[in-house]
Amino acid sequence: MKLRSTKVLLQLSALLLLTAGGGLLTPEVMAQTNASSKKEDAFVYVPPTPPADQGAPLGRQQGGASRGSCNDYAGLTALVPAEPDGMIKGLTAIDEPTILFYVPVALSPDTKVELVVQDQDDEYVTRRRLKLKTDSAGIVPVKLKQLRKDLEVGQNYQWTLSIYCDPARKSASVYVQGLLGRASDNAFKSEQMPSFERAAQYAKQGIWFESLALLAQLRQLEPDNLKIAQAWYDLLQQVELGSVAPAKLLVPEELSPASELR
Repeated sequence: MKLRSTKVLLQLSALLLLTAGGGLLTPEVMAQTNASSKKEDAFVYVPPTPPADQGAPLGRQQGGASRGSCNDYAGLTALVPAEPDGMIKGLTAIDEPTILFYVPVALSPDTKVELVVQDQDDEYVTRRRLKLKTDSAGIVPVKLKQLRKDLEVGQNYQWTLSIYCDPARKSASVYVQGLLGRASDNAFKSEQMPSFERAAQYAKQGIWFESLALLAQLRQLEPDNLKIAQAWYDLLQQVELGSVAPAKLLVPEELSPASELR
């Protein structure tokens, strides 16, 4: 038992060195540390049971191959789980959730980024053009705010993030798409619960967007915190998004207020 504890401590020390000074991780070290952790201590995401009448699978988790300058954005990835049937979907328990995206290249002020959210009647909940600037590839948070209508409990909303990436072809874009389901927030009223514990509780209740967004905030506040780094990796690895876990967490500069499109 003493030998095993020493081995785990050595692995954790190595991970701490990797997280220092920017919070960068490597999948190999995280996987080794994760395997050595006690199973009951793991950060567990319990996906909600899909409704029987959910309909045909919808969504696109990754941008995919493209041509010309758009090929630079082929790795665009929505940090949202894929359900067994292929549906790209997560739940939220708040009115203005945040969706995280991995953007494989830096965003320039001239890059046209568009966010669209529609309800089940195809009416726009929001349609905004974002003018963002980042200094590198990385994970970008996009908050759903100033919505035209409230998100209703029990309803699903389709979101699409598009990057128009070829000046020679104005309609050419790389996009990701999925569903956001509004869950009841009755079980999440306690603001006294520490943020990490709240993130873990959200994950156990299948509330994906708040769990991941809280962990992202905590990683930015405490980039050297081993427990937070491990939970971040665990959560993404469980939904087969571990490949983007090492990416830099970005705070994009919004050069001007997002313009609402009709």
